[in-house]
Amino acid sequence: MNTPTDASKEIHALLAAFYENTDDAVLITQFASDGSWDNVFIGANLAACDLLGYEMKDLLKLNPDQTLFSNISSMLLDLIKKRLIEKKRAMLEIELCIKDRESVVVEVKSALVEVNSKQYVLHIIRNIETKKAVQDEWLAERNRTMELLDGIQAYIIIMDRSGRIISMNTFSEEKTGYTADEVKGRVIWEFLVDEEQQMSFKRTCQRGLKQEENHESTWISKKGKRLSVQWSVSFLKEGETGKGFIIGSGIDISQRRQYEENLLESTQKYRSLVEDNPDGIVVFSEENMLYLNKEAQEILGCPSEMARRDSLFSRVHPYDRDKALAYYKGMISKEDFSHNIIDVEVIRPDSSRVTVEVKGISRKVQGETFIHLVIRDVSLQKKAESDLRKMNGRMENILSSTDEILIGLCKELRVTFVNHSLIKLVGQKEDRLVGIPGQALFDQLSETGGNQKPIHLLKLMSGSDPQEIYVLQNGVRKYFEVKVLSLGFDEGALVTMYDITDRKLLEQQRGKYYDAIACGITVQDSSGRVLFANQNAEEIIGLPKDKIKKLSLENHKWLLLDENGDELSLKEHPWRKAVRTQKEIRNFIMGFQHPQHKSLKWILVNTRNVLMEEEDRVEKVIATFQDITAKVEMDKMIKEKEKLALAGQLAAGVAHEIKNPLTSSLGFLKLMRDADVINHDYLDIVLDELESINLVTSEFLALAEPEAAREEDILLFEDVLIPLVSSFKRQLRECGAEIDFRMTPSRQELRGVKEKIRQLFLNIFRNSLEAMPGGGTIDVSAIREHKHIVVRIKDEGVGIPPERLKRLGEPFYSIKEKGTGLGLLLCKKIAHEHRGTLVIKSVQGRGTIVEVSLPVTNRK
Repeated sequence: MNTPTDASKEIHALLAAFYENTDDAVLITQFASDGSWDNVFIGANLAACDLLGYEMKDLLKLNPDQTLFSNISSMLLDLIKKRLIEKKRAMLEIELCIKDRESVVVEVKSALVEVNSKQYVLHIIRNIETKKAVQDEWLAERNRTMELLDGIQAYIIIMDRSGRIISMNTFSEEKTGYTADEVKGRVIWEFLVDEEQQMSFKRTCQRGLKQEENHESTWISKKGKRLSVQWSVSFLKEGETGKGFIIGSGIDISQRRQYEENLLESTQKYRSLVEDNPDGIVVFSEENMLYLNKEAQEILGCPSEMARRDSLFSRVHPYDRDKALAYYKGMISKEDFSHNIIDVEVIRPDSSRVTVEVKGISRKVQGETFIHLVIRDVSLQKKAESDLRKMNGRMENILSSTDEILIGLCKELRVTFVNHSLIKLVGQKEDRLVGIPGQALFDQLSETGGNQKPIHLLKLMSGSDPQEIYVLQNGVRKYFEVKVLSLGFDEGALVTMYDITDRKLLEQQRGKYYDAIACGITVQDSSGRVLFANQNAEEIIGLPKDKIKKLSLENHKWLLLDENGDELSLKEHPWRKAVRTQKEIRNFIMGFQHPQHKSLKWILVNTRNVLMEEEDRVEKVIATFQDITAKVEMDKMIKEKEKLALAGQLAAGVAHEIKNPLTSSLGFLKLMRDADVINHDYLDIVLDELESINLVTSEFLALAEPEAAREEDILLFEDVLIPLVSSFKRQLRECGAEIDFRMTPSRQELRGVKEKIRQLFLNIFRNSLEAMPGGGTIDVSAIREHKHIVVRIKDEGVGIPPERLKRLGEPFYSIKEKGTGLGLLLCKKIAHEHRGTLVIKSVQGRGTIVEVSLPVTNRK
């Protein structure tokens, strides 16, 4: 016996053999957790190669999206992938592009399966070109059937489950005097059936929901004429939904009943009428057929002599014989009784089959029971009913029940239909509205609302945007959005009026709220067109709202500046940047100047993006902005004062740092001049003092170096820290120190000047080494915090007292004997230039920690 593992292998082998030998094309892709599949197929069978026209090796290189779904929208493709994740399967019919051939219509069934914790998508593709052709042929056949139904001389009425009429054929209209439009939505037995027979007729229709039922009843035409109708009902179910239609078919038996009664009185007198009757007539006794008229012989496919030799039930199909026998027994058990109609299938002598509608009448004459059958070939009718059962879609009467106003227009643009919503709005009867020109109706509606932009039907029909209109109803203003759908050159149009009153009132109220907000607000679409501006936007920009709404970023007459005072490119404008990056812009400072205005204004801008439904694309950008012109000007004044103060402080410091060693040098040089002897000790002192002056000027020049330099992409560890630590090891060994370098994140990219970043960390390493004259360990670590990399350098020096720590970074303040303080100031300047920070933490007796935080450009 096979083990479970063996059985599993056999199953896998069977499945593999199935997919290799099936006529359906099979393609396999791997599915990622983010809802995407690989860029190539990972498996396919030979049928897929045949269908797509590729060799296997070439097929496995194709992109699944471009190969299978190039003819559908990205939104539909996203829905398919979403359905795969939720339902594990999806199916659709698409037009597939075939290599070097015309495209074909295929059915694609996709299933999401999981194997060894990996997800795969199995695509099974079937060519349904033939199926589509069959469907087209069926649609043509259905249209011919509908034409045939109108040509059938029998009642055919389609109803919903409650008996409300959906449609009826031309014969029914002619007989009842009602048009299909007049009876649509009315319950059939409430107006068409004789009052005494209404309940029995209703029960017949209700029983017809479960099985086919027959009923003979008297109908009342529109003109009051009484009609005898033999009625048959059956229920057409739509799929598994339980919904469907009641299909009723019947024949007018008024004349036939009269004829049957006269026939019993005088067979000979009406023999010719019976013989030529369009319905088949059969008379039999004790299961033996005694008489068949011409139509009956035609229906049964045999002459009267042949039929009289046969038993009554010999021609009935075996599966209908029990029904026919029960019907026969019912007739002979009661005297002078007319029975319901039944349908049976009859086998003709030539083996062809025909569906026959049978109506039986039993009479006793001189003690012998005679059965009179009236038969009719209903094969075409049954086929028509069968086709109706296969029809997709529901014929619903939605026009009169919707709250949306609907107006039908003929090709001359006259009103042909209005629903109850319009009647309620205008307070006029339907007959007063139908027939008038559509343009006159809308002119009338516009006049009730007062002065407003008129509705032009022809313009709306040409494809222009929907137009708004307001109408007074009982003194209350109602707002509507008007759309016109053209139904074709000769078909007229359908006008819809959607009530947007609540939306308009909300917009008006919201506009008041927006105007009360202290900042400017604008809404722009993805093309840059301003859709909305509040009162404060008008005041800040200096233009009225109607002119603001005409603004566009493409207007280059505006002067736009960034926060540094440089010209702002359109690419970096907050709106365009928000659309391009699909990210919200925070605290963006920009200046602008209208060509007609002399003053330059500064604003602080924040944006919020409105994304399109089911698409990751910006539809609108909402911008809020504040006038910060006064603040910017004040900040400039403060910065100028700070620069002047700093310049004075630096000048005094440089003068002091240079004057002391210069005074000492001059003194020793004078001593050597007076002694007329070169003293090497004096020269060493002079050289040391000049070196101090050189150090001060070098650091001062480095500090004063312009910020502009060529930036590049830098790998912080690989390009800066690792080479720097390697070159620093010799100095560490000479001082008896070591460095512990821990690099947790790798490949941290940043944008900047590599030499400056190297100078920043070199100065910090030197300070840490000088803080440990007796040796120790410099601990270097790095961690990722959001979009920054933080490098932490910790030494084991004596630490810095709090009162001295807070002064670090001031020019010419240093805790070292010969320090100038400019080195640390330079480090802070470099960190600031690279949009970073430098923080010093120290505890006396425990060492010092320097943290450098720099922004990185790569993701984690």
